Amino acid sequence: MNVLFCYDGPITKGPLGEYYTIGLTNEVLSRYYSFGDTLSLLIRVDEKTDIGQLSKITISPLSVISVPEIKTLSGILKNSNRAKSIIRDAVRNSD
Repeated sequence: MNVLFCYDGPITKGPLGEYYTIGLTNEVLSRYYSFGDTLSLLIRVDEKTDIGQLSKITISPLSVISVPEIKTLSGILKNSNRAKSIIRDAVRNSD
């Protein structure tokens, strides 16, 4: 079973493709594996080279589905249709 966890985020994607966060830790994410075998995380993703004090997400298997910014007026106008399509596909592909 594929579990879909939708979270406003954002999380940070590092230069080598790994993910980092402050509040969304491995411990928090591991709770959702009791509902299924795989976990997909639908979230806004910021790409940065400076990680700072963020914690690395190492839990596996984890699929990160990046959704564009729609919290601002310009984000709604530019990204609304694309965000809806990504969200719709993610829900269809989850249990």
